[in-house]
Amino acid sequence: MLRLSRIFTDGMILQRGDTVRVWGWANGDVCLSLTGKEELRAHIEREGEKFTAVLPPVTDTSVVWEISVRCGREELHVKNVRFGDVFLALGQSNMAYGLSATEGWEEIAARAAKADVAFLSLGEKEFSDISELTRPVRPLADLAQEYRWISGSEKELQSVSALSVMTAVLHSERTGVPTGVVIASMGGLSVETYVPREYVEQDEKWKAFCESVGRYVSEKDYNHKGGVNFTQLAGVYNEKVAPLAGLRFAALLWLLGESSAWDYAFAEWFAHALRTIVRVYRATFDGKFIAVGIAPEYYAYGDKHGYEYINEALAHLETELPDYTFVPVFDIAPRWLKCDGELYYHPIHPVNKLPVAQRMEAAIAGEKFPRIESVTFEKGKAVCRIGGDCAVGQTGGFTLAGKNGKYYPARAEIKENTVVVACDDVPCPAYLTYAFMLYANDCNLRTSNGKPVLPYRTKREAVHRGYCFPPAFLSLRQSMTPENCFGWDIGTCREIPVWRDGEIYGGNNTEITVRDGVLTVTACPDNERYFLFGISPLLCASGHAHHLASYRYLSFMLSSPDTVDFLGVVARAADGDVYRFLLHGGRNAAVSLPVGEKETLYCIDVTRGYRCDGAAVLFPLKLRRSFVQAEFLFRSKTDATVTMKNLTFTDKNRTEPVAPRVAETSQRADTQLPDRK
Repeated sequence: MLRLSRIFTDGMILQRGDTVRVWGWANGDVCLSLTGKEELRAHIEREGEKFTAVLPPVTDTSVVWEISVRCGREELHVKNVRFGDVFLALGQSNMAYGLSATEGWEEIAARAAKADVAFLSLGEKEFSDISELTRPVRPLADLAQEYRWISGSEKELQSVSALSVMTAVLHSERTGVPTGVVIASMGGLSVETYVPREYVEQDEKWKAFCESVGRYVSEKDYNHKGGVNFTQLAGVYNEKVAPLAGLRFAALLWLLGESSAWDYAFAEWFAHALRTIVRVYRATFDGKFIAVGIAPEYYAYGDKHGYEYINEALAHLETELPDYTFVPVFDIAPRWLKCDGELYYHPIHPVNKLPVAQRMEAAIAGEKFPRIESVTFEKGKAVCRIGGDCAVGQTGGFTLAGKNGKYYPARAEIKENTVVVACDDVPCPAYLTYAFMLYANDCNLRTSNGKPVLPYRTKREAVHRGYCFPPAFLSLRQSMTPENCFGWDIGTCREIPVWRDGEIYGGNNTEITVRDGVLTVTACPDNERYFLFGISPLLCASGHAHHLASYRYLSFMLSSPDTVDFLGVVARAADGDVYRFLLHGGRNAAVSLPVGEKETLYCIDVTRGYRCDGAAVLFPLKLRRSFVQAEFLFRSKTDATVTMKNLTFTDKNRTEPVAPRVAETSQRADTQLPDRK
């Protein structure tokens, strides 16, 4: 019986400019030809019933070809074959996510219909329960079921991987050549399902790790894991990747990592597994390897920093593997909701895929993203050298630490292709981080051509208590910040205000603007609200650490052209109790301090303060971690405007003495409490 591998069906696209291999099975001698403007006859290699037909490279991308194969009286034909660029898409749900579930998909579908694109989506067999989905124990010689290539004009395109379709359309439009994608991805896959078994079995260290975290399955126990059968060790490799051996690809496209976002040890395993995948797959298929970062998402398990570790691992592999490019997405604000009334959206699946596809196509074209290439510590500062010129300006997202490993928010100044980073709390810096955080909306370091500089840290390690993840309210650059919270049934993906009207005492009477490192609050206080007004920073949001338990002081500059008193900062604990932090005017504590026209440094001691009854207290770490609201509280008898700058955490009080304002009138005698002396 004569048959070809199930890969070879009408409408397929094969990689141009490389040796062409077509394989199948037959009981006798086989003749195979490729016919277009000319006829090319193949050299046939045999191994038992399997045959491989080898043809010379084809570079003409304008010709439509036909594969003809004959064995005795049997004959097969594969029609409408083109040569162009072909990609292999690998990953989990964000790679598999269907086109029609994304923003602007109708426009992409219309462009796909005009482009010469085709897709072989290696989907799953039908199942009523995920446990019914099993994998072959060993690599298959052919695909497990029948598939067909889908063109860009077919209705079935709607369910094809959005990133695959978008990237193919962009590539075809740029190059003018036919573009195909073979898609071997599925939601929920973990990295080890793409790793050939022998590479785990022969490495005792990583085999032991997989066993310890439940990611190892012996051949004896294969397909006895119920709901995780679909992502067993080597399963997808055996079923969907190994049967493709013989094809050539222009690039391998990878988007997977969410299922390994746990802790640093998991990230180390992920990096080792992906390193193996890159080497094995590139040896098999050739082509570049394009790895896309996972989208900002708060995974509240492991040590809660899995997102940062996985993207760091993905980026670091670029420094050690040839023809590997990392595509960052940390600066692309994810959106997850399509306003069409459907209910199947989930914040782990951003629907704005086009910006990601644009970066993937740029990487295919050879572009790489700039990174901090070296850091030297000179005269109490860190000098970061960037690959490419940086735009002039200021940037956030940097932290510095001394040899004790405690990081502090740092200020950065861009000078051509270097960034000079300093912090008064770290006179002898030894370590640096940039954008190593979940919400990097303040990390705007870019080269002159607008490309974002990749996240970086000088020391790769598990996060410890000394780390600082500067909360959004410190930057005073943006009025909104993302909050992305993964949830099994219900999660959130939204933008929320960083600063709000006073949430404890201040009342609903302020207007707040935040821009270019300056917060401006305009208030119309009145007697009904005791002439108070306040502003509250965002303390509680998924994945945000407010760090009130990490440092001793909160310092900032205040100024006002009006008569305003600053009453300090109050905070509410999770149990509802309200406290007031100690306000410093120099080394002395003060009940309130005037805000003048000249910018003045103020300092709040977050380790000491007062209970609501006025008793002085020390705030233990547990209490400081439990604060859920805070408010910068002011008082004025007239309409007033206050500006704030240079808000930061510190362990040093650098304020100069500020004289308290003289009271306008003495307290009424008939309201005095008894003197208990």
